[in-house]
Amino acid sequence: RVLVKKLLKRGYLVRVLTRSDKYKKVGGEEVIFGDIVQGDGLRRLVMGCDNLIHLAIYQNSRDCHREKFFETNVLGSKRVLELAREEGVRLVMVSSAVVFEDSGNGMADENWQKIEGDTNNWYNQTKLEQYKLWLGSRTVIDSVLVYPTIVFDKRSQEMIEIFTSALSLCSSRIR
Repeated sequence: RVLVKKLLKRGYLVRVLTRSDKYKKVGGEEVIFGDIVQGDGLRRLVMGCDNLIHLAIYQNSRDCHREKFFETNVLGSKRVLELAREEGVRLVMVSSAVVFEDSGNGMADENWQKIEGDTNNWYNQTKLEQYKLWLGSRTVIDSVLVYPTIVFDKRSQEMIEIFTSALSLCSSRIR
């Protein structure tokens, strides 16, 4: 919701996909009820848009069932990538730095060593699979993948700035 407020303040027209009928609007955003897992509402969300920020994830440290992680983090992301390609939408996909090996105190970028084979952690595994999907699509989708190293909230204005400025990076990142 913090990102929605910031985008609205900058003059963007914003659509939000939510499963919850308890979603509280923060401003003039259009709310679309749907589900990334089922695909409900996604086409309506993307149709006519120039940009899409994909933040949907499933993360539950107590859940030991791979299916929920896979459905949202992999299949849901695949749906988003396909729609972005079909509709010609610029995409900012937000992942997680957990896909990278520890860099110590050094700087890591997208070329840094990825974690492979951590099958005991479904979140990490499915975020790595999400990365591979994005990697395979980046020649046909104007996109950028952002790896926050922290979970952010309304106090994390720096992360909000990164997401909003990532929109301007998209067209310069086509390979």
